Amino acid sequence: AAEPAATSAPQGRPKICLVLSGGGARGAAHIGVLKVLEELRVPIDCIAGTSMGSIVGGAYATGMSTSDMEKLVGGLTTATIFKERPPRQDLAIRRKI
Repeated sequence: AAEPAATSAPQGRPKICLVLSGGGARGAAHIGVLKVLEELRVPIDCIAGTSMGSIVGGAYATGMSTSDMEKLVGGLTTATIFKERPPRQDLAIRRKI
């Protein structure tokens, strides 16, 4: 028989699941929430999210620090987000020269 998956929550402590919503720029506020939870040493056992919340939650779940996330989000501009030119890899070979 298969063994049950190990849990990260010790006996007697309820599991804490962080659910992050979407909302574009508002979703970046989730980084601040994660930062406060870290400062308070609140253990997070699972993360779920939608839209921007899934991006922030996924980055956090893979080990990206909140300070690295702040730097990444802080460096975004409308020019980098809304480029009219497609990425080079999406161009036809004739357009790459």
